[in-house]
Amino acid sequence: MKKDAYYLLFLVIITIFFYNSIVFKFDEILDSPDVYDLSYPWLSFFNEYFLKSQIPLWNPYNFFGDSFVGNPQTSMFYMFNFIFSQVFNEKYIFTFGIIFHTLLSGISMYYLCKTFKLNSKSSFVSAILFMFNSFMVNRVGHYMLFCAMSYFPLIFLIFKKSLDEKSKYFSFLTGFFLGIVLLISVTQIFLYLMMALFAFWLFNFVAKKEYGSKSRILNYAVLMLIPVFFSVFISGAQFFPSLELSSHTLRSHMTYEYASTYSMSIEKYINIFSPNFFGNGKDMPFWLKGLSAVETAPYIGIFALFLAIFAIKFKNNNKNVLFFSLLLLLSFVFSFVNPFLFNLPFFGSFRAYARILIVSNFSISILAGFGFDFFLGKSFKKNKESICKTIKHFSFFIILFFALSSIIVLFRVYEQFNSMNINIEQDSSAISKISYDNKSFSIKDSLIFSLKDFFYFVLFYAGSIAIIFLKIKNKSKHVPLMAISFIIFNLFFFNYGGIKTAPLDSLESSNNFNEINSYKENLGLYRYFDTLDQGNSNMLDKYFNIRGNNPSRFYDSELFFSNNYDYGAYFNITTDYNDNLTYEKYDLMGVKYIFSDILIHDSSLELINETDKHFVYENTDVLPRAFLLSKEENCSKTFNSSLNYLIKEGCSLNLSNYCLQEANISNYSIHGVVLSLNAGIKGFVVLTDAYYAGWKASIDGIEAPIMKYSNIFRAVEVDENSKEIIFSYEPESFKFGSLLSVSSLIFFAIMSFFKIIGVYEKKLLIK
Repeated sequence: MKKDAYYLLFLVIITIFFYNSIVFKFDEILDSPDVYDLSYPWLSFFNEYFLKSQIPLWNPYNFFGDSFVGNPQTSMFYMFNFIFSQVFNEKYIFTFGIIFHTLLSGISMYYLCKTFKLNSKSSFVSAILFMFNSFMVNRVGHYMLFCAMSYFPLIFLIFKKSLDEKSKYFSFLTGFFLGIVLLISVTQIFLYLMMALFAFWLFNFVAKKEYGSKSRILNYAVLMLIPVFFSVFISGAQFFPSLELSSHTLRSHMTYEYASTYSMSIEKYINIFSPNFFGNGKDMPFWLKGLSAVETAPYIGIFALFLAIFAIKFKNNNKNVLFFSLLLLLSFVFSFVNPFLFNLPFFGSFRAYARILIVSNFSISILAGFGFDFFLGKSFKKNKESICKTIKHFSFFIILFFALSSIIVLFRVYEQFNSMNINIEQDSSAISKISYDNKSFSIKDSLIFSLKDFFYFVLFYAGSIAIIFLKIKNKSKHVPLMAISFIIFNLFFFNYGGIKTAPLDSLESSNNFNEINSYKENLGLYRYFDTLDQGNSNMLDKYFNIRGNNPSRFYDSELFFSNNYDYGAYFNITTDYNDNLTYEKYDLMGVKYIFSDILIHDSSLELINETDKHFVYENTDVLPRAFLLSKEENCSKTFNSSLNYLIKEGCSLNLSNYCLQEANISNYSIHGVVLSLNAGIKGFVVLTDAYYAGWKASIDGIEAPIMKYSNIFRAVEVDENSKEIIFSYEPESFKFGSLLSVSSLIFFAIMSFFKIIGVYEKKLLIK
């Protein structure tokens, strides 16, 4: 226990040192667009209403509104974020969360390896490799994804205990933490975890011959089924609204071609040996975009790979080594997207299949622990000849892999050059520049391969070989310490210092928002459109932005806004300013201000300001947020457009000749909208907020059906006596899911109480 405490203390010290650039920056926020554009506004939005004893189920401030409770990336019920944001500054919760979740992954990995009967040094090596490999560190900017992945070793540890002891309680505990992963709202990581757990369960089922009788089969099956169902029950408040939303989002319309972009391919696996060989995703040549991106960076260190190979070669009689070798192979196969995988339930909505590399690095980390155990043992020196042959074979494989990857990329570059308009410029001395898409790149910056990174690979490869031969020749008793230090240095060399913080006001999204702030008084319930800002900063001060950053936003909303919608380009949507329908949409969407990066020539748009980044236009034809369409004879205003129709009883009803007058919004909140009408007018009241399941309408206290207006907005039919309309968001999916979550938590709390009492009584009996 004392030795374990020392190693755990080392993990704490190393973690703080690794992330020293962000620790204690209490007034700054993690410098990542996914944090300051998504996670931070969402967390602040939830906290503000939760402190008022309210749960924000709907977000009206972006797009035409969207389901906040259904958005699987808000993590609104992940209580770690909420609890610690009350203790610390909301901005600091992300940096503190990085430290916490890194240690969670490392400590649980350490104890998981101890259950495999590895010694403390080997367990420590596995923990370090999992905590600081490139795949984990690069996900820090995708904060919620990073949090979800950090639970991998802990859940595996608890599930292993449930199988070893045939304990249903630990099976429920596994389900509890799986439920937390779902509450973090990363369904993809949850499914990968379930795949790994099922594989482990099946492997143990066969290896331990649990199929001896029907009762044994049933009991063992229950140990697997409990985590599956209980995780869904625990996370029900988030899971069922997200499930309801899933078929209406952008991700449900993702193409196979786009999914392939962020899956692995043969040449991308060069990153496991040399992480920046084809560039690092920022300074890479333009024709290699996506080849070495964050999503495809599984680097874990050359020496760690040697240790994993030693485990597979020399400890293959160990069942755990066999299992993690098979799991590693399975994860490699699943990292290549294919039509079969794409058409499986949920898998078709995954943007990055390469994220299954978390399973790969998890497996390699454990295999490296077994390899280090072999490295420390007496049999290492006895197998000198076999080790040398293994090194030669593995080295030959690496050379072949570099060659194969390079050939594939050369063919890819050749195809790109043939398909693009590329000019090669020459001066008096030699070729100096490559011009493409009105941009010029120097030949030096456009090299296909990074010679510097290849040199780093050779350096760490040579260092790994040197340590191995020092151990074989038994030159020093400090070789194990040298090996551990070398592993840490290798990971720090490529991953250290990449995570930064910054004052929130200095970040691009906030700067854009500060400019918009000056129009706050005149904005009211109208919306604005900023062509440069795709963030959610407007949620902090309650402005209505027609755009935002939410991969789970409604597909129908996006289609309405963008005309011809392409999922692959959804972060860079452009609008055709010569299309008259575009301006009619601005009018209908209630867009009063347009912040454009180009000049717009239209009589309905008045240029009111010009800044370094924007031309600011006011839309003089903007329609009110809510309006009444009626067949009045004396019309002061109509809306003659192909957009002016509604769906009534399955039929389309054109309303272009109807009179339009503003409907008074007497109350607007995240929970509902109240409209007041002047009696005596019959027609249709339109609220230009998104039509979505869970919204209910009542007219003077009597429930009324909601119709689709322009295929995206809400409308109700009113008569001459109608005075008040109330729209309220009451999703049945949330009610049902919340009931399941609360019931499951109560059940688990009671079970845990009796478990603790039982353990205490057992200790008393032993004494």
